[in-house]
Amino acid sequence: MVKRKRRLYSERLELVEKSREAALSAVQIYNNPTTTFKTESFLVLFIIAWVYLLHAHYRKKKIEYRYYKIVNGRKKYDRIDGAYKYWDLSKCISI
Repeated sequence: MVKRKRRLYSERLELVEKSREAALSAVQIYNNPTTTFKTESFLVLFIIAWVYLLHAHYRKKKIEYRYYKIVNGRKKYDRIDGAYKYWDLSKCISI
């Protein structure tokens, strides 16, 4: 029987990496002289970067950052097309 290799997986580190990538993409788009829709694209990508970074922070602090309702004493997570609904920037900042 072949033993499988265990890998360390950190969702928090993945969220930080996504945040960094979104921020770098925002700066790259803003510095591109041929792009005409700079400011709006920069803002959208930087908001996404902040959301990822705040999700990583909440993950580290073990704070649930998905929307849910308590049904019969259990958490029922809100979903959109099968995917969990995560907090947006305004909800992240207000906590």
